[in-house]
Amino acid sequence: MTGKPKAILFAFLAAVFYAINVPVSKILLREVGPTTMAALLYLGAGIGIGILSLINKKDREKSESLTRKDLPFVLGMIILDIAAPIFLMLGISYGSSANASVDVLRSTGRDGGRLCLGCGRHVE
Repeated sequence: MTGKPKAILFAFLAAVFYAINVPVSKILLREVGPTTMAALLYLGAGIGIGILSLINKKDREKSESLTRKDLPFVLGMIILDIAAPIFLMLGISYGSSANASVDVLRSTGRDGGRLCLGCGRHVE
């Protein structure tokens, strides 16, 4: 499988795994702390990417190396990538799905309008 069907399959699988992540994490957070759970998410992702890297070794192209100019962006990305799953796990551990559903309904409005994040108003 190559091209567009392969990309669609991978996008679908990513959506499925992302959707499964939150409820499974909520269950596991009963036994494991949020920071540990975030670390386990990264460990799993690292192992998965490592396996894919070994399988797809022949498909890799030569890429440009990072320069000193890229360093602030790379550091920012690393910090945000560490903080994001920790905050996700904290939110999952402290919140309930009912609260999240109510918040989503409030932000979209009954008429199907969307909340403008920048202005705080509903827009069509």
